[in-house]
Parts: sequence; structure tokens; C-alpha cells
Amino acid sequence: MTDQRWEQVASLIQQHMTVEEHDSGELESEPGTVEWYVFSNPTGRMRLERYVRPRVTGSHMITSKRAGAGGREEKEYSDSETVSFIKLWKWENNDWKEIDPSILNV
Repeated sequence: MTDQRWEQVASLIQQHMTVEEHDSGELESEPGTVEWYVFSNPTGRMRLERYVRPRVTGSHMITSKRAGAGGREEKEYSDSETVSFIKLWKWENNDWKEIDPSILNV
């Protein structure tokens, strides 16, 4: 999702829904950011999240020849290219359930 399209969606949420929460932050497990809206609409309480991360350009395994030693994967990230995607959650039975964001037609 492009920055321009995200701004349009955010504007629609702010104009037509009851926004309960809006915030953003850094991702913990990898470089990147997440921005989210929690809002109410006729179908219930929902949370829309947009993730923006640097594009992965490669990866390699770091291993050891010692017995019992594990390995780990190191990812290489682009300095100039980013990728973004959205996730949509619905509040059901006191928990967030992920649903297909295509129902929003965005």
C-alpha cells in the first residue's frame, strides 16, 4: 500500500468511523514501523495496522562447526526501498481475530 493510499484510508477512517486509538511505533523484531487505528463501525470494533519495512535484499546463515551449536539467519536490507502491507483485526470474544483486509475494498 502506497503512502498516498494509506493517507486516503486514514482520512476515511477519521471522517466516517469512531476512532478509539491511533498510534505508531517501531517494530521490535526487525527494522521498520507500524501505524494503527482502532475504530468502531456498524460491524463492531476493528484495528487496522500498516507495516512499513525495508526490502529484504538477501540473507545468509551464520553457523558454527561445534557440536550442538545452532545457526541463525541474517537478513540484508535495502537502504532505499521499502515494502508495506496492512493487517485488519476484528474484536471478537475479548480477543483480536485477523480478517482479510480486502473486505474494506482498499
